[in-house]
Amino acid sequence: AQRARRTSKSTTASSSTMATNKRSSASPGGPIRNRVGHGMSEGRRAMVKSADVYVDDVLKHVDTERARFANKPVYLVGHSMGGLLVLIAAQRRPHDFAGLVLVAPLLGVDKDLDTWFSRALARVVGFILPGIPVGTLDQNLLSRDPEALRRFEDDPLRYHDSVCAGWVAAIIPALDTAVEQADQVELPFLIQHGTADKICDPEASKVFFDKVASRDKTMKTYPEAYHDLLCEIEDVRKQVLKDIVDWIATRISPKPAPPPPTPPTPFSPVQH
Repeated sequence: AQRARRTSKSTTASSSTMATNKRSSASPGGPIRNRVGHGMSEGRRAMVKSADVYVDDVLKHVDTERARFANKPVYLVGHSMGGLLVLIAAQRRPHDFAGLVLVAPLLGVDKDLDTWFSRALARVVGFILPGIPVGTLDQNLLSRDPEALRRFEDDPLRYHDSVCAGWVAAIIPALDTAVEQADQVELPFLIQHGTADKICDPEASKVFFDKVASRDKTMKTYPEAYHDLLCEIEDVRKQVLKDIVDWIATRISPKPAPPPPTPPTPFSPVQH
């Protein structure tokens, strides 16, 4: 995102941590924001009544960045649940964006998580006891990079506790609707997924990719890569970032000028 801002060619709004939170930290490239209930943002940890709360914050962030970079194409980049959120944001306001990059998006969960990430659980337990814990995510499934795993463990702003039924109840309907409306997505988009992702199902990304109506769509898979592609081992991480930059750069690069029209051949009267 910072690279895009410096070149002034486009605005890239990244959503794996988004919210309009005055207490957020800042970076030279602009504000770093957290979702409600995450990081330094307000709200009960990892709880939300509706995915619309997250999506509203994504769009507010986009509007803020658009004001800073007027008349620039906007690309949304989202990882994991952030991928789902930017997809919903683009479905809600399709004419506002030039394209989407979905990095290991939450379009379906691995079958081993279905025991707690289930429709029945969401409808019953999530409504009656939203705060009840229903499962945990094994951080070892995020990355093969030991240093990245250490950073995850030591990061005080990360949520380390159990997933609550209320959160599942809020996210599942949004996920189902976004996938059902895949055939309405006409924006250019890139999906990236590790083949060894045991959190968000790579096959769900493939099904979504095949269903989308867009004529400019790309899916890249990374053999043996885990869920958090942006924190994977170095060679994978670099390739993932390069693929994102190259994909966006190709679409924001000035188109070559058409060749000048060929002058008509001078008329020569036929001599008799």
